[in-house]
Amino acid sequence: MKKIIIPLVLLFTFFFAEAQDEQIKTEINKLEQEGIQAILQKDSATLRKLWSPTFMVNAPNNKVVRGGQVAMVMDGRISYTSYIGEMEQLLVNGDIVITMGHETVVPVIGNPKGGQTIERRYTHVWERKNGSWLLMARHASETCSQ
Repeated sequence: MKKIIIPLVLLFTFFFAEAQDEQIKTEINKLEQEGIQAILQKDSATLRKLWSPTFMVNAPNNKVVRGGQVAMVMDGRISYTSYIGEMEQLLVNGDIVITMGHETVVPVIGNPKGGQTIERRYTHVWERKNGSWLLMARHASETCSQ
């Protein structure tokens, strides 16, 4: 009987973990898309809900910024006419999730590279705190044209 129960428990555990990861992937993908829309619409309430107060970004302009990104969106320093992001991979490790993908942005005229289409690679680090996911860190780098 033990020979049957142990493999069944292991199999159940594997499928449960896979289903949970898929649920987290769906939730994080939804949050990443909400973040993109909030940036485009200058929705500070949503950004404050999604971004940690200590949000740290290794930005495409080769600067590390810690906190203050909501203000940068609201005053137009971070502003796009178009922003499309696609998550490619996700790693779940307890209450930490790392996502990686690519994005295409067009900054508004008046900002650096305004009006140009820019391709970037990104990495996001999410943490679940008090039942909610917060974006803790981001790295975005422009890709080289080929």
